[in-house]
Amino acid sequence: MKDSRLKQVSFVCYPIHTYEEEGVKKQGGIDIETCINSIRDKISSYAYILHDKDLVVETGELKKPHYHVVFVFHKQEHIKPILKLFNTSVYETVKNLNGVIQYLVHKGYDDKYQYSIDSIVSRNLDVKTIINSLKVNNDVES
Repeated sequence: MKDSRLKQVSFVCYPIHTYEEEGVKKQGGIDIETCINSIRDKISSYAYILHDKDLVVETGELKKPHYHVVFVFHKQEHIKPILKLFNTSVYETVKNLNGVIQYLVHKGYDDKYQYSIDSIVSRNLDVKTIINSLKVNNDVES
């Protein structure tokens, strides 16, 4: 994977959880606040939410709980070490910040669980104003 330098990024990562592999209990995931605190000096603003009520369309079963995270950095940052810190490798370049913020609660995606604005943890972003804006920005790349 090329180590891009980005000013805004979004990605999915997983909270700390226990799972079983070959009969052995293991722990995976990350403590999101610890990870954010370790790079706080690089971040201008951020927002994240835990999605723990999303369903698999085909089966109706709950998806594994996961965080949707969006960062705006002070300047372009190498993304590869940040993704490694959050134990993920898949990311999106944010082209429409308002759309990404609205997606956190699934605004404009009526077929998905509608999360509360109060479930978003953010810094230096007026998420309530963005989400409550009249225009739904659901042209977010997924």
